[in-house]
Amino acid sequence: RGNRGAHRRRAHVRQDARGGGFAPTILMFGSIAAIAFGAEWFFRRSVPVAPSTNLLLKQVYTEFAALSIFTLTIAVFYVLLTWPPLLRVAVLYSLLAMIAFRAVVALCRVGLAASVLSAPSASRIRMFAAVLTVALAFSTVCEQLSVAHDVRSVLAIGFSLPLLAIVIETIWHGHSFEARSLQRRTSHAISIVSVILVWLFWCGGFLALFWLGITLFFVPRALSLVDRLSGAFTSSGFSGNSVSTPKSVLVVRGIRAVVIIAAVDWVAFVWRHNLPIASGQIPLAQTIIAGAFNSIIILLIIDLIWQLAKAYIASKLPDGGDGAALTSADITRHGRLRTLLPVLRNALAAGLLCIA
Repeated sequence: RGNRGAHRRRAHVRQDARGGGFAPTILMFGSIAAIAFGAEWFFRRSVPVAPSTNLLLKQVYTEFAALSIFTLTIAVFYVLLTWPPLLRVAVLYSLLAMIAFRAVVALCRVGLAASVLSAPSASRIRMFAAVLTVALAFSTVCEQLSVAHDVRSVLAIGFSLPLLAIVIETIWHGHSFEARSLQRRTSHAISIVSVILVWLFWCGGFLALFWLGITLFFVPRALSLVDRLSGAFTSSGFSGNSVSTPKSVLVVRGIRAVVIIAAVDWVAFVWRHNLPIASGQIPLAQTIIAGAFNSIIILLIIDLIWQLAKAYIASKLPDGGDGAALTSADITRHGRLRTLLPVLRNALAAGLLCIA
């Protein structure tokens, strides 16, 4: 039945090709990309920058406003134009891949502006994103055209090789060779072996182990990048040049929590669908694993609430100031605050711990 369905899809594709050919589809796709890039260029040239004294916020506004114009232009023209039925989904995924790559470019530019990325690192990230998005789009197109599974697997492995090479090159040449000690070289060699092992998991179809390895490898690096970027925003005056204000805590801890929760949720999803011990076939193991994943999310949320509350209480504590300028009533009120707010903070910590 599956083979008959694939033959029918191939016949429909051939019929579309005989009726209108693939050239009009490719031409429309290229025209949409050109118009989207043109609209972004016009936006950058004609629209004034954000009225902010924070240079980093100006960069963020410029990059993501331009990305929004780029995405909106693609969406409008994709909806307005008529596409061959079987190629419509393939074109959609190709356009989404283009938007995803454009988003990575925007993030790299913000990272360069915040001095949390070096130019070589940004180039490697852009190269990796370009190969990955092209591979995903090409895989979707092949699936829509009913290309044989073995052929798609070979093509996927072919695309994965440059991705693996980029990651290995990034690990080994992340720092100058002369500046690296023997211990650091050994650490890099272990990281390279781990990356190759994770790649072999993917080639062998062990998706649960593959995504666990990807999470363990990339999430700590993503969190480090998020921390440096958040620190750059704080030092640029985003939240009053303090890392302890509620706004700073919300940005730093909130983004960290989103990254970890997204990674944990994705690993849990993959495990439920690819690992028998987590898919419900062994109820006790499934309960323990699901409880562990849920516990991580609960602790992250509780930690975010606690850090926000602690920062808010700290902002309300009097800093002393010029004691000579304070009246007796002010001194009495400050004394009460110094006594009551720490008690409230401890009570809140106990309550959140009980809830967790």
